Amino acid sequence: MYDLIVIGGGINGAGIARDAAQRGLSVALLEKNDFASGTTQAPTRLIHGGLRYLEYFEIGLVFESLQEREALLRIAPHLVKPLPFLIPIYRHSRRGVLLVNLGMVAYDLLSYHKSVPRYRRLNRAQTLALEPGLEPDGLLGGVLYYDAQVEWPERLCLANALAARSDGAFVRNYAEVVGLLGDAKSVEGVQVRESLTGKTYALRARLVVNVAGPWADQITSLLGPQEPRRIFPTKGTHLVVPKFAAAPSHAIYIEAKSDGRPYFVVPWADRYLIGTTDDPFTGDLDDVRPLEDEAQYLLSEVNQVFPQARLTTEDVLHTYSGLRALPMQKGRTTSALSRRAFIHDHEKEEGVRGLISIIGGKLTAYRRLAEEVVDLAQRKLNVLNPKPCRTARSPLPGGEMDALSDDLQSEVRAAAARYELHASQVEHLIRLYGARYRDVLALVDDAPQLGARLSRSAPDIAAQAAYAVEHEMAVRLSDFFVRRSGLVARDAGNEATLAMVAQVFAERLRWDRPTTQRECDAWREERARLFTLQIDHQKIH
Repeated sequence: MYDLIVIGGGINGAGIARDAAQRGLSVALLEKNDFASGTTQAPTRLIHGGLRYLEYFEIGLVFESLQEREALLRIAPHLVKPLPFLIPIYRHSRRGVLLVNLGMVAYDLLSYHKSVPRYRRLNRAQTLALEPGLEPDGLLGGVLYYDAQVEWPERLCLANALAARSDGAFVRNYAEVVGLLGDAKSVEGVQVRESLTGKTYALRARLVVNVAGPWADQITSLLGPQEPRRIFPTKGTHLVVPKFAAAPSHAIYIEAKSDGRPYFVVPWADRYLIGTTDDPFTGDLDDVRPLEDEAQYLLSEVNQVFPQARLTTEDVLHTYSGLRALPMQKGRTTSALSRRAFIHDHEKEEGVRGLISIIGGKLTAYRRLAEEVVDLAQRKLNVLNPKPCRTARSPLPGGEMDALSDDLQSEVRAAAARYELHASQVEHLIRLYGARYRDVLALVDDAPQLGARLSRSAPDIAAQAAYAVEHEMAVRLSDFFVRRSGLVARDAGNEATLAMVAQVFAERLRWDRPTTQRECDAWREERARLFTLQIDHQKIH
């Protein structure tokens, strides 16, 4: 019997499992697909305080998020980096110069221990000097400030799952919870079905934590059809485009001219990320796709701010959509719904022992949420001598950057020479794996063919695929392309790359030829979903 079963392998579930295991609790982490394959793989890839939450007086949430930004810069420095943002302010902007600057003063005060620079107020000329591609007509000025970017939140999530496993947790992807053990008044464990093998089994625990994000209501519905809805899912769509004419060198945070909704244009993976939308979603939670109308809305807004861009849907390289699991709150617009996480104790609220559900939350604050959940779990489990949380100071796997040479450039050059790689390839490995990039390259010592480059247009090497299988629980090709390497953003459509990766997987997972072919076809189908805009005949903007 486990102390804790965590349902959901997104960033919140993985963070809870890591914290609980580190504090000595026996933990099982279960994810019905792959880790980070839901909401976690579809954000704007920012670690930020949530400047706009100040409008809704969520001061505590902003303060907490800014503290968590600093913690993530500290424990995952290879994945989380400071990023400069520019907010252009126009005559038509709903938030004028005075309001934006007041917000930035508050933002600075709430992050008084920050490691990034303070904000700067800019006049019109200074704003255009920083970003000459901006539309000058009606521009009043701007502000320059810093938040942070996590290029690969999928790897941040994975790092938490790996840390939980190294501390003794039972960690499984492709393990769907299909039933709750116990009765109407007591949850005592879960029934699990592994989708790749069809194997079913029961796991018992003293406490079950439902962290299934948008699917949380599906888990609580296993208690009975009388369970109320607690999740209000909203959909966010992002576009990835190549560098365009007069593209910004800073991340741009700006209001949409048509409806005042804030959105971002962010340099990302040598491309640009544009997003996001924020619309109620009532469809199939397992089939969330970008719509052409959403793309047209985002591109139209960008073209008005950067008139030389002239972006069309033909320029879109890659799209993705995801769902936010927001709490049900009557009388509020989607943009006004709280991004704070709520811990719903079913014993306290409905008299159902052994179950906690997490409602809402945001990527930036996942570690703090995990701390609160595990604190509560220790109290409910009557743990003698409960241990304090240490995750704010303990580096995540790969984050032990002090293990690298003081002269990192010399280490990069030496590794490049030893493995016959370009220095940029080694730097890329460090960005993905941090200090553990050496473990990836060590595979090449035993199998030199793993040093082969996977694509002319990407720095990745075959050893990454082998490492994903052997050390990172990858079992599907999409696991590697989307959530272990990020190749989906650089070279997802190259059949030669697919063949190389499939061969590495087949050798290590003992796939026969028909299985290999099925897995390749499954990835092609998934890839098509990621690269196709769906036409919605009911206009939504």
